[in-house]
Amino acid sequence: MIGLRIKQSRKSKGLSQAELACKLGLKTQSIQQWESGRTEPRFARLEQLADTLNVTIAWLHGLDPENHQPQDHLLELQRQYKELAKNASSNALQKLEQMGWLSISRKDIPIDAMADIISNEIERSIKGLNL
Repeated sequence: MIGLRIKQSRKSKGLSQAELACKLGLKTQSIQQWESGRTEPRFARLEQLADTLNVTIAWLHGLDPENHQPQDHLLELQRQYKELAKNASSNALQKLEQMGWLSISRKDIPIDAMADIISNEIERSIKGLNL
């Protein structure tokens, strides 16, 4: 079952066995063996494989016929978070400048660009927390 699902997912992503192997840091032979059913990926590789193919481990094992893709939902949440962080940063910078607490002497750098820098720093800090 898992070999067929790997092959199906790989093909739906338009990847050759060699391309998938390269993305996973493996030899093409490993992908061939998985897809033929001679061997199965170990759990650590299975996680990496599912992430690369944007499928769930449960679906690869045949336990989830629908192939729910929580990654898509998480990507959308991440996009929304970035937008909120950028807007909040921009609003905060504007408010601080209006209150006289911040003097932006470099008028050639738009507040939006500064907001991007701040939101990226916030995102890096959150990633460091491993939430």
